[in-house]
Amino acid sequence: MKSPLVLSAVLLLCTSLGATPTVIADPYGGPDPAGADNGDVIGPLSRFDIDMLTFTVESSLDARMDILFNYNEGDAALNTFNMGGGSPDLNVGDVLFTIGGAPVYGVPLRDRDSLVAGHLYQLTSALTSYDVLQWLTPEATNYRPGEFVWIDPAAAVDVGTGSVLSSVFDRSEILAKVNFVPSAGFISDLRSGMTIQFASATCGNDMATGDLRLGAVPEPATFGLVGCALVGLGLIRLRHKRKQ
Repeated sequence: MKSPLVLSAVLLLCTSLGATPTVIADPYGGPDPAGADNGDVIGPLSRFDIDMLTFTVESSLDARMDILFNYNEGDAALNTFNMGGGSPDLNVGDVLFTIGGAPVYGVPLRDRDSLVAGHLYQLTSALTSYDVLQWLTPEATNYRPGEFVWIDPAAAVDVGTGSVLSSVFDRSEILAKVNFVPSAGFISDLRSGMTIQFASATCGNDMATGDLRLGAVPEPATFGLVGCALVGLGLIRLRHKRKQ
């Protein structure tokens, strides 16, 4: 009989297998980190700058995102804020998935209207920054009015449960950890290829985008079976060597 220590190791390895994440880095690309309207981040970096987004599908029941970004000087509660000067209230953006530029799925980072933070929604449309803010004109250059930033609650169907945990990572940087259950349709579309995009705030003052494509996704039980098989083969080989 195997010792409890060996059995514990087997169980640990059988439950720790995962997928390689897609990493979407968004390094600052403007000429002046202290400036505004510089071609990358519009406005202060400490309020809007996105650093990195990672996306992983662990199994058909587990998709994960880690988003590292600056939000209103480090507000981990992701509250509404205002820049003053007659500007509109701003909120954190939703994570959107598009095909051919059309939004097809979204995950909100905060509860709002009928939307639940962390849940996956299938979409028939989404809201641009101008739709949300109704500020100045659609041609304004002090924000990005034409970018999709929010799920439209009237055009969204909840297709997967999930959760969001946000915490201060470093000063004004927030780390939002998102887990959700991907629908079968989401997995199918991901295999064909989708684009992920995220606006740190509803003004679209910084945007991160990247292409996603997925191969075959193992079922949750498959991870365990493969892991246990590998561990079992290793133990058999070790036992054989000791006998020699």
